[in-house]
Amino acid sequence: MNADNNTALDEQQRARIKSAVNTVMKDHPFFAAALSGMPIILDRRYPTACTDGFVIRCNPDFTATLNDYELVGLLIHEVCHPLFGHLVRFLSAMKAGNGGLVNRATDYE
Repeated sequence: MNADNNTALDEQQRARIKSAVNTVMKDHPFFAAALSGMPIILDRRYPTACTDGFVIRCNPDFTATLNDYELVGLLIHEVCHPLFGHLVRFLSAMKAGNGGLVNRATDYE
């Protein structure tokens, strides 16, 4: 995909993510406070989405494959990692190079 196409897709996905955030704020108040404190960054270095507990990073090529309900679910999913303590409880395993395993295990949880 060329730069012009990426720019257009990125803008489209920013708008969709903003709408999904608004849906979380309106319909899912338990997650709203946590999500409101986490900036969402478009980042193609990651295949899907991830969080470090401070920001959520989403690959716009991936979010473009999701419908609106799935996008809301993705944001809630990512905010659950810090809410459920995954980033603290598994810090030593992640530092030891087992981040992929930790991610799969906490996703399964």
